[in-house]
Amino acid sequence: MKNYGLNQQQVAELLEVTPAAVCQYLSDKRGYYNITDDDILHEIEKSIDVLFHNGSDHIINETCRVCTIIKSKGIVEKIEEEFIKKT
Repeated sequence: MKNYGLNQQQVAELLEVTPAAVCQYLSDKRGYYNITDDDILHEIEKSIDVLFHNGSDHIINETCRVCTIIKSKGIVEKIEEEFIKKT
């Protein structure tokens, strides 16, 4: 948000979620997983740039693109394992 000069309301509109959802993401109450893989972080940054410059019309393509990379690196299985341990 800070890198692009956006507030929570603007981010919510761009991602097509509620401002409350953005607040929960920022406070790690929703969707928390600490991604440390530099390749994935780079791809997420690229997606943010695409969305910022081209609008939310690209959100599905970018989400699928990043998700495919995350799956290929086995991160989904790690998230699932952590979730199972917590329940």
